[in-house]
Amino acid sequence: MVEKYETISDDSLRHLVDSFYACVRQDKGLAPVFEASIGTTDEEWQPHLELISNFWSGVILGKKGYDGNPLQAHRNLPSFDGLLFSRWLAIFANTALETHALVPATVLIRKSVSIADMMSRDLFGNSLNAPAMPALPSSQQYYRSTPAFQAAGIPDALRRAHKTAAGVFGRIVVSKGRLLYTIGREQSHILTTDNAGIIEPESLHFVTPLDDAEFVVEFYKDPN
Repeated sequence: MVEKYETISDDSLRHLVDSFYACVRQDKGLAPVFEASIGTTDEEWQPHLELISNFWSGVILGKKGYDGNPLQAHRNLPSFDGLLFSRWLAIFANTALETHALVPATVLIRKSVSIADMMSRDLFGNSLNAPAMPALPSSQQYYRSTPAFQAAGIPDALRRAHKTAAGVFGRIVVSKGRLLYTIGREQSHILTTDNAGIIEPESLHFVTPLDDAEFVVEFYKDPN
């Protein structure tokens, strides 16, 4: 089992940033956007990795050392689809959980949502958007529900990548607060009382409470 950082430090943030951008550089959606601005070689990427590590040390640890302008830097990027913020969040959330224990990973994920939302508002004039939620087929019938989960008592298993059984759909219904619902490494959705999350069978997913959230998971399957 890979040892994870129990606390956030300069070293843990550098590990997070290096791991995150290694994934970004392999991602078919995000790689072209960043490579057009930064380049394709390790040498071209090194200054960016150092800059972003300093940025995260500033926003999380309050350290000085970042002298960039993140909003202007993103305004200078080539035109890109605003839905890519959802993909960016999904990769970041996965990487945070792969490099840090649950408590510090949650701090990092919450901050990433705040940053992505700020960027989206500045660049596109609206809060975070995401691809269409998977649909719950009409053939599926409700058969049970979990107890209500509150932010402080969400089972660890639900906060790390897991999946439902074959043929079983889930529906995440939020009754209070906000929940980040991440599907694989492809998309993240902010769930509220106004929108539920649909879990497709055998699809890797996890949730992260963004505040004092409360929710249940309903399960559906084809009775035939």
